[in-house]
Amino acid sequence: MAKHYRIEIIASLVILFLGFLLSPLLQNLLGGMLIVSLGILHGANDIRILSQPTREANVLRLILLYLSVVVGGALAFFFFPTLALLTFVLFSAYHFGEQHWAYRLPNSLSSAPLYFVYGSLIFSLIFYFHDDTVIEVVQTITSHGLPPVLFQWVLLASAILFIGMVLVSAGSRKYLFFELLLLLLMSLVMANSSLIMAFGFYFVIWHSFPSLKSQFGFLYANNNRMQQFRNYFKESFFYWVAALLGLTAVYFWVDFSAHYFLPLFFTFLAAITFPHVLVMHWMFRHKKKDGIS
Repeated sequence: MAKHYRIEIIASLVILFLGFLLSPLLQNLLGGMLIVSLGILHGANDIRILSQPTREANVLRLILLYLSVVVGGALAFFFFPTLALLTFVLFSAYHFGEQHWAYRLPNSLSSAPLYFVYGSLIFSLIFYFHDDTVIEVVQTITSHGLPPVLFQWVLLASAILFIGMVLVSAGSRKYLFFELLLLLLMSLVMANSSLIMAFGFYFVIWHSFPSLKSQFGFLYANNNRMQQFRNYFKESFFYWVAALLGLTAVYFWVDFSAHYFLPLFFTFLAAITFPHVLVMHWMFRHKKKDGIS
């Protein structure tokens, strides 16, 4: 197991070291760069994944459907901000947990609660260490204030549920000690990072990178790892360039210190997350069904 996560652990130690050296502004910039590069890239081939089972799939229809979900998510934040924000957190929690545990657990309804609880624990850690900033973001988006003690209780409940669910499951029990060490490492990084850096750290290092490896196996199962990377990068090149151009625009046109930046950032991230979560859930179901590792 440690070998499987070797790159992620080394990257986490590097980010932990940088957290002591960089100012909050530079941490935000680095976290934003991670998110719009590798983070955005890991969802760039969603349409390709959906059309994988049949080459006769109507790609244009899939693109329009995908974009409609993105636009719908953005509009939801405008008309129903509280519901949209809550839905984003719940969707992302399940998505994080599914990516982290799906290859180790059977694809069944019995695994879904653990996926959700693990992802909730990750969000709880981020929120707990950055409660002031999170409260400000939520206040700006929804006009509702949150008591800081809420994050403490959610973190405690998520941790107890996670440990309890892992212990009662024979399939996951053997991973408990290692997972607790990983959570300790993640906590150290998040505690010494800005909110964007903390979120970007988990989103990219512990979610996007493993997700890319899962997608490689689904899309290019018959190729070696280098061929898989080349094929994925070639098919995602347009999205990769668009992400870099977007980063340049953000750097020159957005005031990182303005009060609207974080709400705008997370609204954008949520809008593109909704369809991606559905695509990845569909992919994991087909990977298990077709016996793809």
